[in-house]
Amino acid sequence: SRYAEVDIKRLEIGQAEIKTKVEGLEKRVDDINSRLNIMTIGFLSIVGVTMTGILGIIGKVVFFSNP
Repeated sequence: SRYAEVDIKRLEIGQAEIKTKVEGLEKRVDDINSRLNIMTIGFLSIVGVTMTGILGIIGKVVFFSNP
């Protein structure tokens, strides 16, 4: 029965270590997710500004072209 107690204690310690590792991984995933969201917003805003400029230039050429 002494060996069973040692095994149970070892399992409890292993579970605690696994819990702390999972919590650390969850925090890391959250950090990566927020960083990706920031990059996506930046990329889409650059694309939006570029498309607005291109559409403005095309509009000027189409509607205000010199005859």
